[in-house]
Amino acid sequence: MKKKILSIVLVLCMVLSFVPATVFAEDCQHTDIDEYQVCTNCNTPVCPACHSSKAVVLATYNPATCEKEGTWLVFCVSSTCPAEGAIKEQPIEGTVPALGHKDENKDHNCDHNCGKSDMGDHTDMNGDHKCDYGCSVPICNHEELDASRFCTTCGYPICNECNKPFSNWVINEYPTCESGGMYTAVDNCGVFTADLLSLGHLDENNDHICDREECKKEGICLHKGTVNAYRNCDYCGLPVCPKCESSRYIEAIITVEGELVISYNAVQATCEEDGSWELTCLSPSCIDAGSTFSGTVPALGHNDESPKDHNCDICGKTLSEHSGGKADCTSKAICDDCGEEYGEVDPNNHTGSKAWEQNESQHKQYWECCDAVAVDYQDHTWSDGVCSECDYTCAHKDDNKDHLCDICGKTLSEHSGGKATCISKAVCEYCGEEYGEVNGTNHNLEKIPAKAATVTETGNKEYWHCSDCGKYFADEKGTSEIKLDDTVTQKLSPEIIGGKGQSITEGEKKELTFKSNAAFGDFIRAQLDGTTLDKRNYTVKEGSTVVTLKAEFVGSLSVGEHKIGIVSESGTAEATFTVNAKPAESPQTGDISHMAFWTLLLIVSGGAVVGTAAINKKKKHRKS
Repeated sequence: MKKKILSIVLVLCMVLSFVPATVFAEDCQHTDIDEYQVCTNCNTPVCPACHSSKAVVLATYNPATCEKEGTWLVFCVSSTCPAEGAIKEQPIEGTVPALGHKDENKDHNCDHNCGKSDMGDHTDMNGDHKCDYGCSVPICNHEELDASRFCTTCGYPICNECNKPFSNWVINEYPTCESGGMYTAVDNCGVFTADLLSLGHLDENNDHICDREECKKEGICLHKGTVNAYRNCDYCGLPVCPKCESSRYIEAIITVEGELVISYNAVQATCEEDGSWELTCLSPSCIDAGSTFSGTVPALGHNDESPKDHNCDICGKTLSEHSGGKADCTSKAICDDCGEEYGEVDPNNHTGSKAWEQNESQHKQYWECCDAVAVDYQDHTWSDGVCSECDYTCAHKDDNKDHLCDICGKTLSEHSGGKATCISKAVCEYCGEEYGEVNGTNHNLEKIPAKAATVTETGNKEYWHCSDCGKYFADEKGTSEIKLDDTVTQKLSPEIIGGKGQSITEGEKKELTFKSNAAFGDFIRAQLDGTTLDKRNYTVKEGSTVVTLKAEFVGSLSVGEHKIGIVSESGTAEATFTVNAKPAESPQTGDISHMAFWTLLLIVSGGAVVGTAAINKKKKHRKS
């Protein structure tokens, strides 16, 4: 045990020989200890248990980083140290939390110089053209503006005085695909009104129809297809600038259709000479606006492909002569290049052997190469459809459709196909003749769906009708035959739908109108209180069925409740109306202006005048 302690002491002495003298700063009180157990005043390791630096014989630490925690170790040999490590001659250890990334100057780089350079997003979500994270680097410098002074980078309208985004702006007139608009903007420089560029047509699917819902113009061309060697669009044929084939140029070309390319010239290439093209572009969005572009098209070169006729397919120049091949007794030589015959036949050069020439009724033997006859035409000798001399097999023909071969007489087939129905036998699909027997259960049935009856129309039950025999059936298999009348459901009873509950005064001459929902064509008569009315006392008209009692007739009706009936084929629609008694008349008092009074007065006055005149005349007569 003593040897072990002595070894430890020797080791500690060796360690102490390498520790700087500042470790044992006797005058320092170690009042400020950092997280690595080092005094910040004298830079001396201090035991965290006894707060002394004199007995510390070994101290190490690994600094914490932004993402990794730090560690420290102190070896204290003080006999009075309360730390368990010191008693057991073991080091005291601890950890320091990771620093974590920090960017107080908002430059997107970690202040701990750990190398992290993506602190915070360099974005401008509120549209003030400043970094939302707080860095001093501007989001947009508005270096490129379109003709309406909108920044092509940030999309904001830019003041032409201060070159800053307008603080407030509103669109007065929205642009369309083919016409511009107008906007008004306000900032510290004043109020400005400027034009907006037209939107230009949009054709993402290249179907030559504008994609914008508010436009949908057909026949547009944004030159998004292929362009030929002479810079012509394959759809519209217009020359296309080789520089500004961007979406901006494509949209702009619609606004000033034929004016963007103001100069175009093309020289077509020939078989032996190059072609060329030249154009001048004035697109406001073209990076080389006003410049002239040109190019060459390689010479076409002679071509003798279709057809191979030794002449150039383009310019017609003769390129070669026929050659190769060998003539025989039937044909001229075939040119190895173009495949056409040339020269004359060679009647002595036979290439074939004897063969039979056969038709449906005869045969002959001949040379295959030149058709020279060996055996002239003879009739076939038939045996079960095969010629016993030339082995020709009859092709069999039955033009008269009698199932027998018209050439060799062999039976070819029997009646077949077709299907017997309820009214006819089966018809042979080959000869068209009937055969077999009638099939009384094979009907051509059509399903007639059920239809509900209405006031104006009859309905019907579901049934099936055979269009061949005309019979009717209650089931889809045609096993239960019925009559057509069995399917009919009667019309619904009609109702009064207008004029119910009317009332008049006794003697009042007023037309009364009643409307039935029955069909006008079903009208039979009108009745009152169960008695048929004389047609002179009412009128009837369509819509559905409208009956109007005439005023004279209404004025003759007695006091009380009456029942009107409109009789139709589907039933009687009824409604009641009331004739009220006249109110009792009260005597006139104090009203001498009544017409009856003046009339009576006039009569009495007239009588008095007449009477007076008569008396006077009678007196004169007596005197005389």
